[in-house]
Amino acid sequence: GPGCLPVIIHNMFMMCRCVGITLSTQVEGFVALNECQITTRGVDILNNKSVLFANRIQKSHDDGISVVCNSENDIAAPTIQRNFIESCTHNGIVCEGFSCFPLIKANHIELNRKSGVKLANSARALIGGEG
Repeated sequence: GPGCLPVIIHNMFMMCRCVGITLSTQVEGFVALNECQITTRGVDILNNKSVLFANRIQKSHDDGISVVCNSENDIAAPTIQRNFIESCTHNGIVCEGFSCFPLIKANHIELNRKSGVKLANSARALIGGEG
């Protein structure tokens, strides 16, 4: 719930008919060194400022990482850094919502069918290189 600070490290999520990891509103988690393969989406971030670092997301049936801000009172400003996102059916990373401000840097994003990074519904992102 709100104010929760989970640390999710060194896990493997494979062949799930759901999302590998979901970080809900006001949960500021640290997600690192996990592997998500053949899931609906690798990671869902909803209205929070979590950190995703050095995860491997492959073959998601939808998007690799989804960042959504659908609240007027909260912002979605996660740091997405040094992740390997490959072979997703839709987008590598998708960001949606007016108060969506992710920092996306030093990721390896390849072979996704639609786009590497997609910004929708007034989302704004800081997309950088080295990190």
